[in-house]
Amino acid sequence: MPSKVIKVNTYDEFIIAERQGLKMRNPKDSLDGYEIPDPDVMDYWILNTDKNYVLKNLDNDDFKKKLDSLKVPVNIKLIDVYEY
Repeated sequence: MPSKVIKVNTYDEFIIAERQGLKMRNPKDSLDGYEIPDPDVMDYWILNTDKNYVLKNLDNDDFKKKLDSLKVPVNIKLIDVYEY
């Protein structure tokens, strides 16, 4: 499923991202390939730049648990990519 990164931030060696799923604007029109945000599809990624690993496709609960276990503040503010 297509998606785009909408929010991001860094903390020590981590890059944290929030992704928004996309869906077809008009799925019944095969000529309309334009995609729009799907408000029901959201996930989170945590990238470790020191150890080169990625935790991906995390739901909100798993995301918070992973942040806690990695000693990243669970209240870290994710910033809109256009403001970052």
